[in-house]
Amino acid sequence: MEMDGKKQLRIYDKTGKYTVLSTDEVIANELNHWKGWYCSAGMRNLYIDYDGNIFTCNTASAGAISKLWIDPWNKRVEEIKRSLKNLDLTDEEFEPYRVEWRQKISKEDFSFSNEYIGKIGDEIDFPYEWITCPFDTCACGADVIVSKSKTKDLSSLLSVTELEYYGQEKTIKDAVESVGDCVAVEMNFPIPYQVLWDLTRRCNYNCSYCWPYVHNNYEKFLPIDIILDTCERLIYEWANTSEIRFNFGGGEPTLHPNFIDIIKYLKDNDQWILVTTNGSRSPKFWNEALPYINSINMSAHFESIDKKRFLENLIIMLDYHDLVDDDHWIEVKLMCPPGKVKEAIEFKKEIESIGRLHIIGANKRVKGACSLVPIRQIENSGELTQYSEEEICQLQNQ
Repeated sequence: MEMDGKKQLRIYDKTGKYTVLSTDEVIANELNHWKGWYCSAGMRNLYIDYDGNIFTCNTASAGAISKLWIDPWNKRVEEIKRSLKNLDLTDEEFEPYRVEWRQKISKEDFSFSNEYIGKIGDEIDFPYEWITCPFDTCACGADVIVSKSKTKDLSSLLSVTELEYYGQEKTIKDAVESVGDCVAVEMNFPIPYQVLWDLTRRCNYNCSYCWPYVHNNYEKFLPIDIILDTCERLIYEWANTSEIRFNFGGGEPTLHPNFIDIIKYLKDNDQWILVTTNGSRSPKFWNEALPYINSINMSAHFESIDKKRFLENLIIMLDYHDLVDDDHWIEVKLMCPPGKVKEAIEFKKEIESIGRLHIIGANKRVKGACSLVPIRQIENSGELTQYSEEEICQLQNQ
């Protein structure tokens, strides 16, 4: 049967049959529990956090940073307030103390985490083997799409991972409605190397469901020279000159003053660039940036969004891939906290009425998608926040 082109994940059973699901459907249905599985994180996937720490995956970072930074820092805040006899310091006034605290965290402090591999600007021990997943929940969408199997032997089911484009002989039309026990997961198309890079905490939004640790409107940006040096090492040492899928997030990554310089450098070195953005920058910015971007995830946040600007920029992006770049992909992510699912569904209808996200390009591939994204708990990123029965049904069946 022919399945929806937006559903990019192949979910295999042990017979080799597979169904297809979107990343958001996998998370909404709580299928993202792969502890003990054989996973390509590290060898094929890396995560760089806001401070330049490098991990095999984002899920590894969440646990390590919570242990080394978030919990101890919360205690340190109270000590600072008492010492200054000031209980009303702003976040920006706390920033020098935060910087001092983070600078004290060294490579040795991460020794408990086998998934930590170094820091940008320092020596990096790149991994070259698949790992056994130690985590109860695969908490990040970028980690969910990483190739994985229940055992090493079952990795032979991952035809696209092993054979790249030749492994796509089994097309999406060969998918079945559902499978039994999931034993392997991969993307419909090959991604030999992927780097998820949260480039900055700076953000012009302040969403209630966003972790306080990952966004602010005052933090200094990472220096451009260290960023470009890291890009070079990733390309020539880790990937051995192969193409890497660079996925920039934040915060709002496009706020980095050298953002276009960064993506231009990568494009000049034959790399592939994906940007996750709230879509709030000016049309002028996007017209300048689009020639260096392969794919865009536009996240709609209903507490802050200017819907008119969002749709204006979406049309600019659609015009670019229709007229200039047939391989350009746009995915609209409608962030759905409880109480906002209905509004998101109505906005989804407005977006789809444009009528161009799901067209087929000359390369026979769908050019875009629009999906509802369930929100995870701030206290426990592995679990969804509390939805009504009706809302969870709408999120599970898109």
